[in-house]
Amino acid sequence: MVIANHQGQYDILVHYGWLGINIKWVMKSELRKVPLFGYAGEKGGNIYIDRSSPEALRRTLDSARSKIVGGTSIIMLPEGTRTGALGEFKNGAFVIARELNLPLLPVTITGTRRILPPGGWNVFPGTAIMTIHPAIETDGYGEDRLDGLKELARGVILAELIARGEGKRES
Repeated sequence: MVIANHQGQYDILVHYGWLGINIKWVMKSELRKVPLFGYAGEKGGNIYIDRSSPEALRRTLDSARSKIVGGTSIIMLPEGTRTGALGEFKNGAFVIARELNLPLLPVTITGTRRILPPGGWNVFPGTAIMTIHPAIETDGYGEDRLDGLKELARGVILAELIARGEGKRES
């Protein structure tokens, strides 16, 4: 399970271009309704997460399980939306990783917000940097320790953002 911060739309191109592994995205179900994007996501074999009920979430887990064969990984952006500073992480990626017994692969992306700023489609020159961190095993992180797993992964990404001058220290 790849997890990464989300600065902007250019992040998606960075993942496809530099991650070097076959990935399927896990996206909120609302994105399925976006013209062209939703259709392309569906045809590309990506997974739409429906958080409306436990049964819907179970279907998402089953879909994710069926996609991680033959070396395919799944990727989620646990902030759930593009942010300026690193936002709080939602539970979904961590629940799925724990349920499917997948390690987490934290990835930090910097520079993309300046290349393709929110609110437009103008691309500007710049440098995007992807840092792939060591994997975090999810064994031993039961439901009672989910917050600890989330904070550990978020801390890895935040430390890299701070080191690159794009994160804010928290008090």
